[in-house]
Amino acid sequence: MKDYVEVFFHSQQPYIHVKEEDLEKYDSGRLGFPNTYFDPEKAHVLYNQYHEEYQLADEAGLDGIMTNEHHAAYWNMKPSANIDAAVISRLTKKVRIAILGNILPINDPVRMAEELAMLDCYSQGRLISGFVRGGAVETLQAGISPTENRDRFEEAHDLIIKCWTQPGPFRFALDRVQREAVDQPLLDDRGGERIDRFAILFVEADVERGNRQLVDGEGLLFGHDGAFLGWALRGVRMSSDRCGLKGMGSRRTSSLMFISPAIPVDAAAAGAAPGPDRPGARSRGVGR
Repeated sequence: MKDYVEVFFHSQQPYIHVKEEDLEKYDSGRLGFPNTYFDPEKAHVLYNQYHEEYQLADEAGLDGIMTNEHHAAYWNMKPSANIDAAVISRLTKKVRIAILGNILPINDPVRMAEELAMLDCYSQGRLISGFVRGGAVETLQAGISPTENRDRFEEAHDLIIKCWTQPGPFRFALDRVQREAVDQPLLDDRGGERIDRFAILFVEADVERGNRQLVDGEGLLFGHDGAFLGWALRGVRMSSDRCGLKGMGSRRTSSLMFISPAIPVDAAAAGAAPGPDRPGARSRGVGR
C-alpha cells in the first residue's frame, strides 16, 4: 500500500466564452441554457489547448490525469469521458488515466464495458475506471426518472464487471438491463492497479456498496474539502467494520482524493479568479 501522496492533473475543460450577462437571460445555466452560444471554431481552439496541458502534465512527471463526464454544462465540454481518455492515452506515455467517472445510469453498460476495455489496451493498463451515478441534470437530460438512478447504476455496474471477468457468451437479465448474448473481451491484468477501482461518491450507501462489491480494487473517496472528507472517513470506517474489513488499513479503503483547484497566489489575481459569484464559475437556476 502506498504511503505517499500522488498528484493527478484535472481540467473541467470549460467553454470560457459564456458571460454572466448570457446566463442572466435564462432561469438555468444548464437545462435552460441554449447551445446557440457554442461556437465549434472556438471550441476547437480550446480543446487543443486543453490537450497540450495533458502533454505538459505527463512531461512534468505527474502521477496521472483525471477526466470526467458532464452534460448540458458550458463549464465542462466533456459529454464523453472515454473519448477524452482516448486522447490522453495517445498524447501521454507515463501518467495513469483516471476516469471519475462514467455516468452508468444514462449509458449502455455493454458498450461501456467494450469502450473501457479498448482504453485499457490503448494505454497498456494505465486506466483507472471510476463509475458514478451522475447528478439530476444528467439523469433528466437523458429522459430518465431520477428515481431509477440507483437501480440503473447497480445493474449496469454488475453487468460491466461480469463482462470483464466472466467468459462468455452469457445471458444477463435484471429489471432495467437485459442482454441475451454477451461475449466481451476479458481484461488483461498486467497493469496491477488497472481498471478495477471504484469511485465512491458522497453518500454512505455508495461507501457500503464499494466495500462489499469491489473486484480486487481500492476504495476511492472523492471530496472537495476537509469537512466532507472527515464525514466520509467516519462512514468508511463504520461500513468497513460492517463488511468485515480492516477499516482504513484495508487496501479497499486506503485511497483518498482531494480536489484542489489551481488558485492565484496574489491578491490582485485572486480578485479576478472565477468564484461562486463570478462569471465562468456558476450555473444558475435548476441543476446548477
